[in-house]
Amino acid sequence: MAGCARIAAELFPKINNQPESGRRRGQEETAAPTITNFKAPFAVAYQNSAGSVVFGRARQKKVVAPEGTELALSHDGKKLLYTRSDSKTSPDRTIVLYDLDSGKSLDLLHGPGAASLLVT
Repeated sequence: MAGCARIAAELFPKINNQPESGRRRGQEETAAPTITNFKAPFAVAYQNSAGSVVFGRARQKKVVAPEGTELALSHDGKKLLYTRSDSKTSPDRTIVLYDLDSGKSLDLLHGPGAASLLVT
């Protein structure tokens, strides 16, 4: 057997799909920047596994509606906008405003195009 014993490393000295080592000559590896003054979210809104709308602020969490979609929190974390389907067969939806301090919901808009008006 006679042949050329060249290998791929000689033909292609640098392969781009492999990460470079963080060190180069005379340079030390730098640590990733740390995040300072991080604060956890003050208010959250989400759907639980049953599809209910849950609104939480600080450590208190409250189920505010049995169903809802397109959740949008206010900047101060006191109010929540969401849409609710009025019927299983009809495309009509209602935009609802929920106030956590008072615990009351207010229907703002009702109709077939209500969901398209809600901008987050």
